[in-house]
Amino acid sequence: MSKMKSFILFILALLLVCHFPVEAGNHLWEPSHQSSLTHARWAHFDNHRRTSTSPWPNKLIPICYGNLEAERELGPYIKAAMDLWYAAGLPAEYKIQRAHHLKCVLERPDVLWVYIDPGAFFSSVGKEKPKENPRRGGPVAALHISHNQLGDPAANIAHELGHAWGLLHENHNPVFWAPNNFDKVFKFRCDHLADFDDKIMGLQQWEIWGHDGICRSSEAAMKAQFSAYQYLPIHDAVSKHGWYVTEDDVDWNSIMMLPSWVGGNHRGSPLFHLDGGLIGANLVPSAQDVEGIRHLYEYRLSYEAELLLNDPRAFEYSLFRQYAPGCGH
Repeated sequence: MSKMKSFILFILALLLVCHFPVEAGNHLWEPSHQSSLTHARWAHFDNHRRTSTSPWPNKLIPICYGNLEAERELGPYIKAAMDLWYAAGLPAEYKIQRAHHLKCVLERPDVLWVYIDPGAFFSSVGKEKPKENPRRGGPVAALHISHNQLGDPAANIAHELGHAWGLLHENHNPVFWAPNNFDKVFKFRCDHLADFDDKIMGLQQWEIWGHDGICRSSEAAMKAQFSAYQYLPIHDAVSKHGWYVTEDDVDWNSIMMLPSWVGGNHRGSPLFHLDGGLIGANLVPSAQDVEGIRHLYEYRLSYEAELLLNDPRAFEYSLFRQYAPGCGH
């Protein structure tokens, strides 16, 4: 294409941007007019801010098992867990599929490695990028067959698959917490966590309870490998809610909601309803859980968008200001 044609196309694009105003919206929630997500309650990672992870391409999670034992033992439960998601309304195009062994070896960052680990139960959130955890080399799920956690092995794994698709815990939603991460719709007792006594050894009070303490900051808790990070808000989470929320805005039916009896010590449970009532376990994904995944994968602004010409970050911004000085504001 000649330089003159390129310049003409640039001017045409510039005129379009100036003539048609762009409707601004809240990056947390802006569904299309046909969207069925209007009443959704959920939290997932922000694909614009959180560069450490991304959605899985083509709504497909390729999985590789650590060994044959892992495939034999976990494979049927992973299928049963996905069936729970399908029964809750997740469309069939969302798939978890056994990857070819060559892909497992040659394309490690692009597959979810599934291991048996009797001492752990976790999954990467979304398609975790290798630079975030070089030792893993890519997304990981460490699972085992357990009747703890939610009380059912398939439900436990369905919860972890929610993470693998990109969902966070319901209680990770920052709008459900007051400033400085104090109680708002939940009652959180950090001192009731199973590893609390071990993690506070040698720490000053401000390192525990201060603004950046391990009982107030999910970042500090994660750095200390303290289980409080499973509960405290993650401030780059995406949610449909604004800050004016009540207990009625929580999806108490979410499979991503941590029940009260998980993670506690001899002092009691770490997470309650605000009135002190116990939070029960949910054995199936809720409709809102499904909508959270669909929002992440189907909503256009979940993906990186090309910058408009009147965005100061755009490469062409200086030309834009030169030829349309009234449009750059």
